[in-house]
Amino acid sequence: MAAAARYPDRIAAAASFYGTWLVSDAEESPHLSLSKVKGELYFGVHHGFAFPQRWCYDKSAAERHWERLIALYRRHLG
Repeated sequence: MAAAARYPDRIAAAASFYGTWLVSDAEESPHLSLSKVKGELYFGVHHGFAFPQRWCYDKSAAERHWERLIALYRRHLG
């Protein structure tokens, strides 16, 4: 998200698998630059859900996650 905000005319799509540390009380919290982003963003949730080796793996959520992530990049990157 930071790169997409810093280079809005160069980054058409960005993704964060788990969306951690995106909102905080810090002066430089990533969410504060969100309005600068022009591209499409995708955020996954619950750290580790998409990888079978993790305790919190969720097969159906992981499949949806990969489908959405790949579709995002196909739409914007070909």
